[in-house]
Amino acid sequence: MSFLNAARTLLDIRGDITPPPPRDIVLPCDDLPEEEPYEQNDVGTAEGQSFMIEYKDSKGRISTRRITVWGIKRNTANHVLLYGKCHERKADRSFRADRILTCFDYDGEVHENVEQFLKDTFGMPASFELKQSPKEAWDDARDIIRPHVQILAAVSLSDHVMQECEISVGTAHCLAIAEENGLKPDTKKIRAFFKRVRPTEKSLLRTCDDLRSCPPHQISSLITAAVAVMDADGARHQEEVELINQLSEELLGMPVA
Repeated sequence: MSFLNAARTLLDIRGDITPPPPRDIVLPCDDLPEEEPYEQNDVGTAEGQSFMIEYKDSKGRISTRRITVWGIKRNTANHVLLYGKCHERKADRSFRADRILTCFDYDGEVHENVEQFLKDTFGMPASFELKQSPKEAWDDARDIIRPHVQILAAVSLSDHVMQECEISVGTAHCLAIAEENGLKPDTKKIRAFFKRVRPTEKSLLRTCDDLRSCPPHQISSLITAAVAVMDADGARHQEEVELINQLSEELLGMPVA
C-alpha cells in the first residue's frame, strides 16, 4: 500500500469531521446554490481548511454555516469565491468572500476582519478585488510549513478528534521548521492554521510532491514529529501507524513505527 492509498483509507475511515458549532445555525429554508461561474485558476491555496462563517447572500439573508474550503476562485466579475462544502446542507457551495460578515474558529474565536483572516488562512490577496498586496513574513512561513501541517494534521485526525496535546506537538515542529529557514512566525498563527486544516486526497498528493524536494533531515524530523503526534494521546491506532510507515518508506526507504 502506498502512502496515498494509506491516506485515502484514513480519509474514508474518519469521514466527515466537523466539530460542534460555537453558536446556533440559522439557514434560509429555501437555501439554494447561488450561480457564480468562476475561472479555473486558483487565487489562493485551499486544503480543506474548516471553520464557520456568518454569510449574507444576494437576497440580504444572513446565515451561519460550517464550511470546509477546497478552492479559492474568482468569478467573471472578479469577486473572490470560497468553494467547498457547506456542512449544514451537506452539499457543495461557493461563497463570495465580500459577503462573509464574520469568521469563527470551532473553538469560538471570532475573526471580524474577514479579509485578514482569509489572507492568513489561504494566502489569498488581501483585497476581495484581487489587488496586489505586499508579501508578509507569515506568507513565507505558511508556504514552508504547509506540507508538514498536512501530514501531522492527517495523523492527528485519524481518530476523528484533533486533541490539544497533538496540536501542541505539531505546532512546535512547524515553528522549528520555520525558524530553521530564518523565519519567526507568530506561534498563535501556526496553531490556528494547524487546527483549521482538514487534509484532502488532493492536498496530500500535492504534499507528497512538496516533501520530495525537502532536505533529508527535515523529512526525518517530520517523521519523528508524526510519531510524536501519534503517541501524544497515549494510544497508537492502526491507521496512524500505516500512514506514518508508508510515508517513511516512500521518503526514507524504511518504516519507523
